[in-house]
Parts: sequence; C-alpha cells; structure tokens
Amino acid sequence: MGPSPERLIGPRQERKDDLTSAAGWRVTIRSSALKSLKRMPAKHSARIVVAIEGLPVGDVRRLTDKPNEWRLRVGEWRVVFTADFRNRLIDVLWIGPRGAAYKGR
Repeated sequence: MGPSPERLIGPRQERKDDLTSAAGWRVTIRSSALKSLKRMPAKHSARIVVAIEGLPVGDVRRLTDKPNEWRLRVGEWRVVFTADFRNRLIDVLWIGPRGAAYKGR
C-alpha cells in the first residue's frame, strides 16, 4: 500500500505541508485538504496520496470556470489544485468526492 496521510500531517495541522513530487515539483497541501484526507477511509487516502505525489502527471484537467485551477481524478475522488509552472509549485486546495467537487467550494 502507499504512504499514509499521517506522513503528510505534522504536529501543526494549520500549516501547509510540503512534498516533492516524482517530477520535481514542490507540492503544498492546505490544512483543509489534509483534514479531508485524514477523515476518509485509509484505502482511498492512500491512493490519493500516491496520485498527489505523481502530480502533475495523472488524469488532470483545467477547470473551465476557474482558469488557474486544475482537478486530478482519483476514482470517485477529486483533488483541486493550482499549478505555478514557472516555479514548479502545486498547491492542493481541496480534496473530496466527485459530486461535491464543483459545487461552490
């Protein structure tokens, strides 16, 4: 199985946590996204952590109504993030089920 979300969650949950993706991008995850990750079943969170570590590769599409936001599809779950291509920085904004992903976060 993949890495657990506890690996991402440090002693201060209000801060952003940093990862470095396999492609050399720096990935930050907002505390609200970490909270969602921690609350979901372990098998889903492990898949999502692996997918986040692989960003920007994966089932990724730009959101049409928000030009600076992208979504990563992981089964029935969605990860919404911004990408700064110049600085190779990804900021994960939100993680949740598909149905709630696009409704007024």
